[in-house]
Amino acid sequence: MKCSYVITGTFTGIAACVLCLCLTTPVLAKTRSIYAPIADLDAKHGMLFVFSDGKMVIVQASEKAKPHIGKLPISGLIDIVVEDEAGRKYPVLKSWKLYSGESECKVFDGTSCK
Repeated sequence: MKCSYVITGTFTGIAACVLCLCLTTPVLAKTRSIYAPIADLDAKHGMLFVFSDGKMVIVQASEKAKPHIGKLPISGLIDIVVEDEAGRKYPVLKSWKLYSGESECKVFDGTSCK
């Protein structure tokens, strides 16, 4: 009988440790790239609308990208890097490279335009 208590107690301790690790581990953001035409943008609110895989994708500009988002041309072909974070409604725009269309900001590296 004493042996079964030791095994049960050990199992309970391990389960408690695993549960604590799951609850305290930060949620990692998933980074992905989208190569698509720009359907629309809202510079005032920092929103970019692109078509990808046959559907509209709404992207929220990061604080550093907001001042530059108004420089992008509608219908321009763009490659954007976004971060999907748990708890956020829209992915966050981190950087871009504009492949077609005229703009003062063809490349945004996450901090400045080039």
